Amino acid sequence: MQTTINFIPIDYDYFDFNSNNYVKIIGRDEKGKRICIIDKFEPYLWAILKDKVNEKQIKEIQHKIEKLKVDKAGRQSEVIKTEIHNKKFLGEDVKAIKIFITNYKDAHAVADEIDFKEINKRRGYDVSLLTQYIIDRKIKPLTWYKIDGELLNNSEKFGGIDSFLEADIVLEVNKIEESNTQPQFKPKFLPMILKQTN
Repeated sequence: MQTTINFIPIDYDYFDFNSNNYVKIIGRDEKGKRICIIDKFEPYLWAILKDKVNEKQIKEIQHKIEKLKVDKAGRQSEVIKTEIHNKKFLGEDVKAIKIFITNYKDAHAVADEIDFKEINKRRGYDVSLLTQYIIDRKIKPLTWYKIDGELLNNSEKFGGIDSFLEADIVLEVNKIEESNTQPQFKPKFLPMILKQTN
């Protein structure tokens, strides 16, 4: 069932399912209910190209990178897609290939396979998945968001994860946008902390 909720993120985590990465965020809605949202995220790394690499060479490198697969710890990770971007690197304008992969845990292994002579540096493979997610999705802690998604209620999705989570509502995300209103958040655990210290 599709639904829309207002949600404030408090705690971030992630899990693997079918060799893909999903971000799991625990927070609250306006009524103080404990909410968990689940959002698929494609991790990535960067290959920064050397100067004077021409368009034909870039396409050939992209093609080679997109064929990469690595087997590690019982997983097979692969490159999902690549994109060309103009970036700044050490103050210089460069062309870089953004490389999306199936599993963050294998980013270093994928980076090791990208040793083409046209590539100057590899970057981003040691940045945490949650850091990438927060930067890309712009999902800041303790900020209100409107979440559109599918309500998971005793669902078999993700191996039935919603049955094991301590949450009133579990939602698989379709769309996230920052709320127009930002009411003050009063965490439920604060009075308990104050009571214990008196």
